[in-house]
Amino acid sequence: VKEGHSVLIFCPTKKLVETTALRIAKYMSTSTSPMHSTPRSTAIEMLKTNPCGPDPILEFCIPYGVAYHHAGLTFEEREVVERCYRETAIQVLTCTTTLAAGVNLPSRRVIFLTAKIGIDRIDATRYKQAAGRAGRVGLDVKGESILLGKPGEVGYLTSLITGKLPKAASSLASSKRGMTRAIGEAIASGVTATVYDVRKYANCTFLREEKGEEEVGVATTAALEFLERNDFVTYNAMHGVYKPTMLAKATFKSGLSPHEAKLVYEDLDEARNHFVMSSDMHLIFHCTPYVSGIEPDWSRFYGIFLNLPPDIGKVARLVGVNEGVLAL
Repeated sequence: VKEGHSVLIFCPTKKLVETTALRIAKYMSTSTSPMHSTPRSTAIEMLKTNPCGPDPILEFCIPYGVAYHHAGLTFEEREVVERCYRETAIQVLTCTTTLAAGVNLPSRRVIFLTAKIGIDRIDATRYKQAAGRAGRVGLDVKGESILLGKPGEVGYLTSLITGKLPKAASSLASSKRGMTRAIGEAIASGVTATVYDVRKYANCTFLREEKGEEEVGVATTAALEFLERNDFVTYNAMHGVYKPTMLAKATFKSGLSPHEAKLVYEDLDEARNHFVMSSDMHLIFHCTPYVSGIEPDWSRFYGIFLNLPPDIGKVARLVGVNEGVLAL
C-alpha cells in the first residue's frame, strides 16, 4: 500500500468482509491521518445521497483508503466503491469471492483469509479465478497471492494451487437459469431493448462458442418467455421492443436472480394479506436469504417445530411449513 499498490482481501462471509475492513481502517488510523482527496470526498458525498444515509463502515473506512464489497451493498454503493478502487482512491478492498467472478478489479496482491465460502471449502477453480486478480498482464509487472490456513490444511491448500481446472462450461445453457438472469439484467439496465439487440447480446456469450447458435436460440427464447410470463418485461410487438417492469428494475438493483426475486415477490405479496404481527418471526422470515448454504439438522428442526408457540406456528403454516412437509 505504501508503494502505491492495491490489495484485495477475500473473506468467507459478508460479516467478516465488513469487520475486516473496519479493523484495517482502525489500524491505519493509528499511524495516518484520513486523506480527504477529491475522489474520496466525492465518494462520501455520493454515499450520503442514499435515502437511508451513508453506510457507517464505508463512511469511516474510505478516508483511509479502505472499503468493502459484497452483494449486500446497493447498486449505487457498489458503483462508488468500484470507481474509487479503479482510481486508486481505495487501495485495500475486502470482499467475498463473488467479486472475482463478476467485477474486473485487478490488484498487486490477493490475500485469502481462509479457503472457504461460508462453511464450504473453495475448489481450485474458484481459488485460481480469485488469485488471477493479482498481476494482470498489461496492468502490472507482477502479482502475489497469499493463502492463509491451519497447519492441518496444508495438503488441501497445496491442491488448490497445483490442481488442474475442469473444462469450462457456460451457465447460460437452456438446462440452467443463467440466460434468464443475463437477459433480464440486460433489459433492466437498458443495455438491450429490441429483439435484434437481445439476440445479438446472447450470441456474444461463451454459450455461442461452446454449444452453437441453435442452443443460444433455445436458451434465449426460454428466458424471454419466463421474463414475460412472470411480469419482468413487457413486449411491444409493433415496435419489437422489450420494456422492463418495476419488478425487473428492483430485481436488477437487488442482485437477486429473476427466479429468486419471483419467490421473494410472491412471499411479500402474500404477506400483504396475511402478516402476523404478534411476534417477530414473520418479519425475520422475510429477511432471511433464500440460499444460505446451510443444511439444518432436520430431526432437531422437526422437534422444535412440534413445540412452537401458537403465534409462531401460525407463521410456519402461512409460509408453507407444516408437519406433513417436515415428515417427508
